[in-house]
Amino acid sequence: MGVLLHDDGLRLWAVPLRGRPRLLWRHPPARVYEIAAGPDGRELAYSVQLPARTAAAPSFVLYLLGSDGRVRTVDVVRNFLSIDTPVFLRAPTDLTGPVRLYWIRGSHEVSPATGRLENQVMVLGPRGPLRVTVPLRYEEAPFELHGYPGSLMFSLSLFRTNNVPTRLEILLDLDFGRAAQSASLTLWGDLERPVNTDIFTGVAWVTPFEYVIPVAQELHPNDYSLRLFRFDCEQYGSHVVYQGTGIDWGYAEQPWPMLPGGRDRVLVLGAADVRRVAAGKATQAPWLAVDLSTGRVTRTDAVWTPPGDLLGWWTFVQPTLKVESPSRAPSCSDLTWTYP
Repeated sequence: MGVLLHDDGLRLWAVPLRGRPRLLWRHPPARVYEIAAGPDGRELAYSVQLPARTAAAPSFVLYLLGSDGRVRTVDVVRNFLSIDTPVFLRAPTDLTGPVRLYWIRGSHEVSPATGRLENQVMVLGPRGPLRVTVPLRYEEAPFELHGYPGSLMFSLSLFRTNNVPTRLEILLDLDFGRAAQSASLTLWGDLERPVNTDIFTGVAWVTPFEYVIPVAQELHPNDYSLRLFRFDCEQYGSHVVYQGTGIDWGYAEQPWPMLPGGRDRVLVLGAADVRRVAAGKATQAPWLAVDLSTGRVTRTDAVWTPPGDLLGWWTFVQPTLKVESPSRAPSCSDLTWTYP
C-alpha cells in the first residue's frame, strides 16, 4: 500500500515515492496497455493489447490477477476494440456486496444513429462480463472510469464527438442513493454534477468521498487548474488546489495517468519534463506530488518513462477503507470553494 505499481511489459515493479523500486513479478513479454489495483493491491487487472491484423482476431484481453496467484481471463475483444480504464468498485445494488471489476470496451467507430463512439461499459458478473446500460445524450460516449478501489461512488468521463465546450465531461454516479428495489447492476441512471475539461489524464480519487479533476479548455491553455471536489459539496463548486502551466496535459503523444498519492496528494508530471522527453532530450521524468492542502509541488524518487514497444502503465495501491453510506461524507466547512 502507498506505492506506485509499474509494469514495463516484462516486469511488475513496486515503486515507492521515496526509495528504490522493488521487483515483484517477471512475466512473458506483453503489451501492457493499462493496469488497475484493487483494495490493498490484493487483485490486479491487466488490459493487454494483442497484435490483431484482422477484425476477426483478438485485439485486447483483460486479465484478473488474484491474491492466490491465479490469472483469470475476464474479457477478450475483437474488431479492433480496446479495453480501457479497468477499476475495482462496489455495485450500487449492495453496500456490503463484493468488489467487482468494471471496464470500458473502447471503439473508434462512431454510430450513425447517435453520433457517439460505440463504447460499452462492462462489469464482471457472477457468470462473466455484463454490459452496463448508460443513458446518454446525442454525441456522448462513456470514455473513462475512475474511483477509489472498493467504493460505491465513482466518476464517468464522457467523450463528446462535438467538442463543445470541451471534449470531455466528468459525471459522478449517484445510483447508490436509489432505493434497493430500483438500483441495478447493469443500469446507471443517476449521473449528475458535470464538470467540463479538455485534460485527458483522468480523475484521481484520493478518498471514497474526494476526487481531483484537472480542468482546462483547449483554447485557454493558461487557465489549467487542479480542483478538489467532495461528495455533497459540489453545490459550492470545487477547491482550487493548483493553478498554473507547470503540469503536463497528458495528450496521446505522451500518455500518462494522474494518480492519487495518498489521501493528501496527487501525482502528476511536469510540463517541462515531458517536453524534454518528447524532444529526445531526456528518457524519463520524475513523478511530482501536489499537496492538496497547500498546492506545493515536490519531486518524488519515482521516475516515469514513456510507453515503449511493450507499452507499460502505472497505478497506485490504496488501502481498504470501510465502505460507509455516502451520507457520512465529510462536511464542507473546512475548505474554500469556487466555481466550477
